[in-house]
Amino acid sequence: MRVHIFKPNNWGKSVGVTEKRIYNKKHIILINLQTGKIVLMVSDYSYADVRKLLLSHEDACSVVETLTCGISQSNTYSKLCGSIFFNANLIIDKFSVIQKLLTHCQRVRISLQQQIYKTENIQYNSQDVMYIKRKFNADQKKTEAERVLFSF
Repeated sequence: MRVHIFKPNNWGKSVGVTEKRIYNKKHIILINLQTGKIVLMVSDYSYADVRKLLLSHEDACSVVETLTCGISQSNTYSKLCGSIFFNANLIIDKFSVIQKLLTHCQRVRISLQQQIYKTENIQYNSQDVMYIKRKFNADQKKTEAERVLFSF
């Protein structure tokens, strides 16, 4: 583990945790969200290394009341929250929650759209021109999709 910055006097009640890739190396950064000052920045680390380093300043860690992180990192840092920051509550940032919700809504929308296209036998080609694949009988009733698509 390589410690780039470690300033225990920068601890505060609210700390943000993030992982960044800098020059193809994964870094963990802890920031005091009230002052904006960096508390810890390490690279080439393991969870055990970070835990050992933070527990060496247990008094400073006990001051932390909230630990904020992204949703993808929440599983990793929930361990930190429980074992190192005893008094801290884990908070997932709003951006991550909204991004996750939008991603799942998009998946549902695409799935529903594909189901409609399968039942109506509609397919798009590379120029996004719509083709109806089935053969029509003269007395076959038009579906609602066909009425909307070809009513011009």
